[in-house]
Amino acid sequence: MKWVERDEIDPENRVIRFRQLEGDLSDFSGDWRVTSSNGSVTIQFVAEFDLGIPTLAAMLDPVAEEALRENVTELIDAFCGA
Repeated sequence: MKWVERDEIDPENRVIRFRQLEGDLSDFSGDWRVTSSNGSVTIQFVAEFDLGIPTLAAMLDPVAEEALRENVTELIDAFCGA
């Protein structure tokens, strides 16, 4: 999947919001949130997407979700130097 997005960065609250401007999906938006507590850091990724093919959604949505999970995992590993 490929897309171009607009990011809104809120450093004070440690949030990055994004929205697809163009790309393979009909709609794609979400955010990254970073929180810390007791010396631990948590990175949360939340996204909503619509492939734009309602008749195939039941079959394609899980595939797209897995691709996003893999991509997010790779990004976090790269950020952490894993």
